[in-house]
Amino acid sequence: MSHLAPSYDHGASLARNLSDVQREQRLTSKDKGQHISQFVLKSKSWFLDRGTNKRLKSLETFKQYALMEKAAANSWLKILDELNDDQIYLIISKVPDKLMSKISKDFTFKLIQCNKLNLLSLSSNFKDE
Repeated sequence: MSHLAPSYDHGASLARNLSDVQREQRLTSKDKGQHISQFVLKSKSWFLDRGTNKRLKSLETFKQYALMEKAAANSWLKILDELNDDQIYLIISKVPDKLMSKISKDFTFKLIQCNKLNLLSLSSNFKDE
């Protein structure tokens, strides 16, 4: 069975630094560059590119890991694929309103949906040949 390594700073990965006004703008913007689907693609990890020594974007980090550990990547992508939107929203909705506003919950849900779609779109790249 595959295991995830400990990870940290999920507040940043869930855009905790954005205000509710900024979250709502990203959710409703007609400007594609400002939309949440583009916002998630800019997310950076703390892993460094070996060639440039610059921080890798989160999706690129997963791609590089998955190319080295195809079985583990496919295992986690399968679990992710089986996770449905209702399950995701149920978890988010349990956070008390005094800790997370409705717009913050909606934004987080959409952010997770976008990241899920981006990761699942990579799955064909890691199939064993």
